[in-house]
Amino acid sequence: MQGASMGESMVRGGGGPRAQGARALSLIEVMVSLVILAVGLTAMLQLFGNLNDAQTHQRLLVQALHVGEATMEGLIYRYANDTDLDPGSHAGPSFGVDGQPGGAFFTTDWNVTPDVPFAGVREVVVTVHWSERGLPKTFSLRTVRT
Repeated sequence: MQGASMGESMVRGGGGPRAQGARALSLIEVMVSLVILAVGLTAMLQLFGNLNDAQTHQRLLVQALHVGEATMEGLIYRYANDTDLDPGSHAGPSFGVDGQPGGAFFTTDWNVTPDVPFAGVREVVVTVHWSERGLPKTFSLRTVRT
């Protein structure tokens, strides 16, 4: 008899007897839970997109630093009477996104100002230019030499 009543409750209840005080979730509660889950997932996806943009920016900034350092080192080791160290603006080489010479992603130029910060010394400012997400970006390095 006990088996028959358990079988009947399984057929009627669809999975066994319920514990005292247990209740099912309503459709509204399920929908609200799904909306909260969707909002949370959307926020996480936006965060990952922003992190990817920040990582790309930092990678390009480091690459621009390497390009600027290479250009600056080339100028530092030149003779004092080299025409690239004459006062004024000078166009420099261009580099690829990997920092190798000959590409067109990074462009360089430098400006030589005589007698700065004092007489007999030249200030050399190397600027690296590139475009990131359609916006122009620059990075400058500054040194002095005789």
